[in-house]
Amino acid sequence: MEKEKTNKNLIIDTDVGQDDLMAMAFLLSRSDVKIEAITIANGLAHVEYGARNVLKMLSVAEMDIPVYIGNPVPLMGDREFPKEWRRFSDIMPGVHTEKMLYDVQNDNAVDYLLNRLQGRNKPVRILALGPLTNLAIVYQSSPECFEQVEEIVLMGGAFRVPGNVFDAGEFKSPTDFVEWNIFVDPVAAKIVCESGVKLFFVPLDATNKVPLDWDFLNKFNNADVNVLGEFVGSLLNSSRFMIVEGGYYAWDPLAAAALVKPDVVTVEDFPVNVITTEPHAGQTIIQDDGQYRVRIALDADREKFESEFIRSFTQK
Repeated sequence: MEKEKTNKNLIIDTDVGQDDLMAMAFLLSRSDVKIEAITIANGLAHVEYGARNVLKMLSVAEMDIPVYIGNPVPLMGDREFPKEWRRFSDIMPGVHTEKMLYDVQNDNAVDYLLNRLQGRNKPVRILALGPLTNLAIVYQSSPECFEQVEEIVLMGGAFRVPGNVFDAGEFKSPTDFVEWNIFVDPVAAKIVCESGVKLFFVPLDATNKVPLDWDFLNKFNNADVNVLGEFVGSLLNSSRFMIVEGGYYAWDPLAAAALVKPDVVTVEDFPVNVITTEPHAGQTIIQDDGQYRVRIALDADREKFESEFIRSFTQK
């Protein structure tokens, strides 16, 4: 078993889908994690709405963590999630609070990250739960900043399984080989991989092994959870239709769990490439002559994940 790392210095970069909020709530419920800041990436939610939904969650928990809005478009191109998905993520059924206790920070996410990572001997880990646009801009602006990054744990990619970028409503997919977080900004993903920073991918290969199904929902609803657990329960119950249909997985929650409990996944090192040319731009490939060597979770232990995830919300 891999030795667990300390997680006292963590920044979360997120595009604030439902599963992002569940992943953050999981980490906020733990005493072994200190989240320094949350930066908002362009992806499932538009950045202003994503920031507001994060602030709602922090208000529910009465946790004052700075939130910074990031770049509102991909580094290159105009790819985006289907419009209906984005509307759902902006509105975010299940996210309610009587009053907002905190406001978004005046600085943008890139400026915050540049300031945080420049000239300070205080290493930090980053959990990336969306497209990598903010992090790529930081590296392009000041490559030495990544010397302060101990590791980037990211939910993204599909290596030995099909992707999940399929036709959805008016959206027509150009490829079946790509995962959404990498698809939206493949150039950013390639830049981050090329940076040489230590990368830990939690891709669809692992998250496919951890469906959040009806049995999981019943377990969670029957648990005696804290206020953040109640928040997660509201999110889950607002997506019962997806859970019943079998289309809901622990995408970002598994990445968060792997960050604090590495034994929930099976990890191997591989050389990889990120494709940036059409029609498969965003495809992540394991190949012997791959340009970048990264850690990849290719399998996951569903029972360990469920136990760890629910337990974090039931500790009083």
